Amino acid sequence: MSAIAPALLDASTLTRRLAELAGDERFVQVEFLLHLEEFDRRQAWLVAGYGSLWEYCLRVLHLREGAAARRIRAMRVLRRLPDLAEPLRDGRPIDPSHLADGQCM
Repeated sequence: MSAIAPALLDASTLTRRLAELAGDERFVQVEFLLHLEEFDRRQAWLVAGYGSLWEYCLRVLHLREGAAARRIRAMRVLRRLPDLAEPLRDGRPIDPSHLADGQCM
């Protein structure tokens, strides 16, 4: 779908498009975390010349400190609980008792 200005969409199309974008966002977030986990597992941040994944996230990915902390924390939860990836992609509810800190994503 080509980019159409939201202001030009009727209410029904706008509603449908929002739902599609929310699904896309969930998918991309999980993919980002899975890639970040592999990047960290390989210590690719060290090969790239950075002292930590944190530093890499701030300097190369240009994440703010809070965003970097949340993503690294969420990545570590997915590392421990890889079966959460699919429900997160689909937007299914996750039992909070599975989460270490209850606020990982």
